[in-house]
Amino acid sequence: MSTFAEEIEEQPKALQKLIDNISSIEYGVSKIASKVSRIAFFGMGSSLYSVFPAVYLLRASGISADYYDASEASWYLPKEWFKKVDVCVLVSQSGETVEIRNLIDKIKDTNVVKIGITANINSYLWANSDITLDILSGKERSVGSTKTHMNSVIANILFSMIITRQLEREIRNVQKLPHMLETVIVEAHKDVDVLLNSGIVDKIDGSIITSRGFALGEVYQSALTLNEIARVNVFPISAGMLKHGPMELFVDKRGMICFIPDSPNRHLLIKLCREISNKSGFTWIISNSTVEMNDMLSVSDRLIFANSVNADLPEYLQNLLFLPYVQILSYRIRKAKKIADDDFHLISKVTTEE
Repeated sequence: MSTFAEEIEEQPKALQKLIDNISSIEYGVSKIASKVSRIAFFGMGSSLYSVFPAVYLLRASGISADYYDASEASWYLPKEWFKKVDVCVLVSQSGETVEIRNLIDKIKDTNVVKIGITANINSYLWANSDITLDILSGKERSVGSTKTHMNSVIANILFSMIITRQLEREIRNVQKLPHMLETVIVEAHKDVDVLLNSGIVDKIDGSIITSRGFALGEVYQSALTLNEIARVNVFPISAGMLKHGPMELFVDKRGMICFIPDSPNRHLLIKLCREISNKSGFTWIISNSTVEMNDMLSVSDRLIFANSVNADLPEYLQNLLFLPYVQILSYRIRKAKKIADDDFHLISKVTTEE
């Protein structure tokens, strides 16, 4: 088994370790909770995508929150801009990625509170942050983020809950995740076998992956995983933006992967699938609920339920249960292509220069 495949299996255990140490996160963040009205999140790639649910949760509670590409921010956000921000959350698995280091140097002598979220307590990010949160995922051994992304998502969510004083009310939902994730990983192996035998995977290159709201971070993370691990070209885009031009891609029989959580706007996602089902190369729906199952079955070449027996998670957590399907699929495609574990020519685990 490859190190990437091993780390997929290690996700529930790593997540449980983080959840067991919530008190250490609460201790650091609670010091600033009453003083925050505007928060800016920064990261690159998988780390940036991990902040999406936290940003949505903060906005829902009336706090101004946004996410930014750390490289663009270091070049194009003037120092004056940071005077209007209370907190900068900087996310980096390694804590050493060059864009985060550059951004830290830029804001080092400002009054903004710097919160570092990382797996590396010996990193530049850790040493130069006012408050540090260890995601406790351990060192990720392979290229391609699995447990570090999962733990980063939850660390950011826990941060937002502490800021908005929702932790006590919501913590039980977070505590369900490791067991549910373990179940999903087992089921995902079976479902990916079916996908590989169905011929859908032969059409996946050039396809589109989409969803809405809290799921968008995992849409981008899933595309990154397929791009990086399987060397498959998948285009991530929000379902709303898809309607404003890129829908035309389906004329060329592009395939579509759609995450449909149990959310207020799931009917819009099903409607989108219905609109393209006769034109796309394939429509693959991953959902966590059997609500409107007949509608989904009628427009999907392959419908997968991510732990539908326990479909009582809030929307902001549901989409983490979709990730193992894409991770395992990416690994299996890579294996089928006979690409070696360490066969990466243009990227490395830590980006050290722009």
